[in-house]
Amino acid sequence: MKQEYVFAVVDLSYLLQRNLYACSRGLGIGEFTAGDVVKMTIQTLNKIPRDYKLSISKYILLADKWSENYDGYYRHYILSGTYKTDRTWMTPEKLKSIEEDPNSTEKDISKARYELYINNVKQEAKEILKTELRYFGVPCIWQDGWEFDDCAYLFACLWYNNPDPRKSVIITKDSDLQYSINPRVDYFRLPTAGSQPEIIDYEQMYLSIPEDLRNLGMSLYDYKAHMDSLGMGHNMMQKTKYPKADPIITIKKILSGDYSWVKDPDLFKLQLSTFDISKFPGFQDIFNKLTNDIYTIGRLGEVEEFRRFCETHGINGVTDKYYKTFISRFDQKLFTE
Repeated sequence: MKQEYVFAVVDLSYLLQRNLYACSRGLGIGEFTAGDVVKMTIQTLNKIPRDYKLSISKYILLADKWSENYDGYYRHYILSGTYKTDRTWMTPEKLKSIEEDPNSTEKDISKARYELYINNVKQEAKEILKTELRYFGVPCIWQDGWEFDDCAYLFACLWYNNPDPRKSVIITKDSDLQYSINPRVDYFRLPTAGSQPEIIDYEQMYLSIPEDLRNLGMSLYDYKAHMDSLGMGHNMMQKTKYPKADPIITIKKILSGDYSWVKDPDLFKLQLSTFDISKFPGFQDIFNKLTNDIYTIGRLGEVEEFRRFCETHGINGVTDKYYKTFISRFDQKLFTE
């Protein structure tokens, strides 16, 4: 049975990484391109309604946006000095230092060159997906200093109060986003090797909140925010509860104003504050994009225009018929650029 959704907000970073891995597997420098990644992304989005039976009126790619003002994302800026990160990437400067280091082996240098090529392909494909795919049915939205998680949660909150009776859906691999859904917004996980595609709805997730906290009226999002702020998540926030303190009892105490089981109350409160996205700079801008722009942004380009796009980026094998079928599934009234 086909599940109908109005909007599908898609994690661009996940989609990009997933398809880059698939395109590059077993290949060397120059044997895959940004065009290959863009082609596979279109194919992935096409499979969702065709093979997994999700009827989607419009895709919206949501992108992380590094901010020069905050030297990264706003949440990391707030937690500067306390937030751990394990994200690194190869740059021309790093490659040069490796090449000039007398202790570097040929293997070290080859590995670094490949990593830089991968990163360059990724950045080129990301730019195409963010700025050009909008002309062929798949627009992208972002906000300076905001991450996908924050944009997707805001979208879910806004759609919950939307008068349209139909549902929308968040598409990502990040299990944290399962805590951002509500009765009007589902979560969809694309299949990976050995797994099946999966729709997770609010009723399934709500029962994951311990009964004691459900009885206190705690929401899915607030439960995740408290657990992460205690250091119980996988998003690199620091542990703030005492090692042997039960996290559920600790949260119950916190809700009553008792921080006696928290070893660093100030850090806990700081970490918890980063989940209040209404305080983030640019809130009104992204609010407007997700309430107004989503109904107009993008267009369904003519076949000739799509053909020129493919030629420009070295995309081969996407036929006119395939493209026309791909865009025919969308609601044309939602594209008015």
